[in-house]
Amino acid sequence: MENSVGEKPGTSPLRDFNILVPVDTASRAQHLLPIALNLVGESTSSQVALIGVTPVEPNAHLSDGTLLAQRLRSDLDKLADHDERIRRIAGSVVSHSPWDDMKV
Repeated sequence: MENSVGEKPGTSPLRDFNILVPVDTASRAQHLLPIALNLVGESTSSQVALIGVTPVEPNAHLSDGTLLAQRLRSDLDKLADHDERIRRIAGSVVSHSPWDDMKV
């Protein structure tokens, strides 16, 4: 049986793609991961890459976000341990305006 886009069950039209999921909290990652994993399907050549994003107040030093960024990376590592299709990007974004910095 095929789904509405002509794919077999358990496959995705986005197979063999990688999806980058920038998150500022582990709880947001928990909400987004099922969607991203559904998009990549069961393909072992597709991955969901988590990257931590830690905003820092404009008047604060970027180093003030270090501890929060480390905790977020640790939490994302734990989430990535649950599925071989999930990996955490080694670095993270710590910035006064991280979402603006990530725009293409």
